Amino acid sequence: KDVLNCQTLFDAALSPSGEKEALNCRESIESLEREFSRPTQILVSPLQRTLQTANLIFPGHNNILVREPLRERMTGLPCDEGQSGN
Repeated sequence: KDVLNCQTLFDAALSPSGEKEALNCRESIESLEREFSRPTQILVSPLQRTLQTANLIFPGHNNILVREPLRERMTGLPCDEGQSGN
């Protein structure tokens, strides 16, 4: 658990593993879009990794909305702290 206190995780970017999972998710969602309409809005928290995930899963989507209330619970750990202005 000490790793969660590491300052290098401050608003951490999506990991390579997370990128791979997001791309796999995109494939699954694209197959669902054959039967269901594409989402009209994508809501994400302001953390960097969630923005990166949304952009990988929904590339080119013109309605990705950042919402502070969707932020991960405030644990006080660096990985849950956003950049200033977020």
